[in-house]
Amino acid sequence: MYLPVFVHGLPLLFYPDDLIETRLGRVVLAGFSLLWVGRFLEQFVFLRKIRHPMVHLLTAVFLMGAVLFGLPLFL
Repeated sequence: MYLPVFVHGLPLLFYPDDLIETRLGRVVLAGFSLLWVGRFLEQFVFLRKIRHPMVHLLTAVFLMGAVLFGLPLFL
């Protein structure tokens, strides 16, 4: 279960320059950013009736993930 997280996290840790400078790296960053945007939007679809502080916290975390992965694409 944690193997995909580990495998996808390795390039982020060991090859940060390649993620920013190569076309493939930028596609990976865009894909990760879109994943977090999708997860952010799912919060409103599936958890719209739940009024718990944790839901709002997770919504902010998912939005922050989208911004952090997308920000290098525009710099």
